[in-house]
Amino acid sequence: MMRWYAWLVVICVQVMHVQIVFAEESTPQYSESRWDVVSEALNGVLEEGEVAGVQVVIQHKGKTVYNQAVGYRDIGSQSVLQTDSVYRIYSMTKPITSVAVMMLAEEGKIDLHAPVAKYLSELKGLTIHNAKHKGVQTVTVHQLLTHTS
Repeated sequence: MMRWYAWLVVICVQVMHVQIVFAEESTPQYSESRWDVVSEALNGVLEEGEVAGVQVVIQHKGKTVYNQAVGYRDIGSQSVLQTDSVYRIYSMTKPITSVAVMMLAEEGKIDLHAPVAKYLSELKGLTIHNAKHKGVQTVTVHQLLTHTS
């Protein structure tokens, strides 16, 4: 289980910048040694050979406090990963969007069982055939997230 969890974290870090918001610390004190544990973890992932390259960006109140890229962006050409490298995330937008929607649902800002048109007026009138209830049904946020619409 732990290996699976570590792999999931590596994938998330690899495909997008990670933003960690620190708790109510108005003027945090940062030192290079504070981030040594993060740097060691990144190098450990590379040494295991699980990924070619990893980047982590940590921000506090919109200001970057840590930004490091290690490894390669292309193993074949031995092109080194840079902090400004461009990532092609392709269909990873689905899980990223789903996590964002679930965070909003946790905060009570989105009702998963509400019609999607409540949040995207452009989709007003969008319906699906519901064989179980023998009729037409308005598409809900939940149905979009579970790909059942």
